[in-house]
Amino acid sequence: MKLKVSFASKVFITGALIVAPIISLAQVAADTAGCTTAQFVIGTANNRITTAGMAFTPKCLRVKVGATVTIDGSARHPLASMPDIGGVRNPFATGSNFITPQTRVMKTRGTFGYFCDAHGNINGSGMAGVIVVE
Repeated sequence: MKLKVSFASKVFITGALIVAPIISLAQVAADTAGCTTAQFVIGTANNRITTAGMAFTPKCLRVKVGATVTIDGSARHPLASMPDIGGVRNPFATGSNFITPQTRVMKTRGTFGYFCDAHGNINGSGMAGVIVVE
């Protein structure tokens, strides 16, 4: 009898049993933008992530599928997206940076990172944040 277990992380095959490491939301978010569970703001149906000084507010946002999220971008803080995580396409990924606010309906569960191209980086350091869609 074969047992199939599916996770959005690496899968290791051992005989007829597939074993996948379990990665928590907290670990994925920490790896994405340094967010801890306590830092997450629970979003509503409509959410706005603003820039305040050299930070995004909120930095760590948790929303439900179908929520709308707007992230402010400007010439001073050009908005860029982090690579897809777990094979789920980042809805803010277009291949270019934005200098205007960007709004997306979060249609898919996943973890989506973003950063300021001038003051953060693709690794989530500096001016960066994460949206978790559940």
